[in-house]
Amino acid sequence: MSDTTYEALWRRILVYAPECPIPLAQEFIQTAYSRATAYYPWSQLKVEAEFRIPTAYSTGTANVTEGSVSVIGVGTTWTSAMVNRQFMTEGNAPIYTVASFTDATHITLDRPYEKDTNPSVAYTISVVYVEVPSDFLRFDVVRDLSNNWKLRTNFTQGQLDIWDAKRAFAGTSWIVANAPPRLVSGGVPVVRYELWPRPLPASKTYAYRFIKRPPLLSAASDRAFYPLRGDTIRKGAMSELAMWPGTASLKNSFYNLDQHRTLEQEFQLSLAEAWREDNEISQTAVQYDVSDEWQYAPIDAAFWQSHDVGF
Repeated sequence: MSDTTYEALWRRILVYAPECPIPLAQEFIQTAYSRATAYYPWSQLKVEAEFRIPTAYSTGTANVTEGSVSVIGVGTTWTSAMVNRQFMTEGNAPIYTVASFTDATHITLDRPYEKDTNPSVAYTISVVYVEVPSDFLRFDVVRDLSNNWKLRTNFTQGQLDIWDAKRAFAGTSWIVANAPPRLVSGGVPVVRYELWPRPLPASKTYAYRFIKRPPLLSAASDRAFYPLRGDTIRKGAMSELAMWPGTASLKNSFYNLDQHRTLEQEFQLSLAEAWREDNEISQTAVQYDVSDEWQYAPIDAAFWQSHDVGF
């Protein structure tokens, strides 16, 4: 546990520079804390979770109209659980998201349908985009439990657009790439990732571990998470303070670039010590140079031939 509260930290800044406005002192603490949390994927910030991919649904046909968000099902039994899943026709892009559900034969899409009008088109409702928690920062790992490997997270939408612009490939997913967010009320984005190839047809669970974004210090009694200490955050804040010259009418008596460099070095050394301590306790960061060569999903010819990706 940190040995200093948020209020004690910013008040200490005022001891060194009484002329510093309180909001600015608080900003220096927040900046130092943000830099510290981003320094390393601390074990305290790692969270386990799962993506549950339901069985794709394609019973019946869909009546779609160009320029309309309304879709009418023919022989369908759609449910409210399909909201926020993806809707595709004829097995390829564009990929729409089900925005709302009315009944077993009526849904609306997140944007107007822009393919040709068709009163009886083959469709699929499935999970192509998985959504992550609001405090999600980045993936640590995504694991395919049934195939006993981890998915690759270092590919982009642009690369997928080169390989599969139509998003026609379906089968065993081995890539999870950042996707356009889903906007909720007020324009708040929900972060999503695309599974590629899109998972079809059976249900599946992916386990993942992510690095969460810690909340900023805000309440007077808030403390930095272990192993970050108050003196570490204070050194980082004082490094920021030493770069602030003050105003024309109120000079900062602590302003000194040489002092800034010294404090910044102490801040970095303190972070390195916290990193070492975190490693010794959690042992979660132990890696071997050769490990990344084998535990990802294979992408050689044997993989394509044995995992029914729909080429």
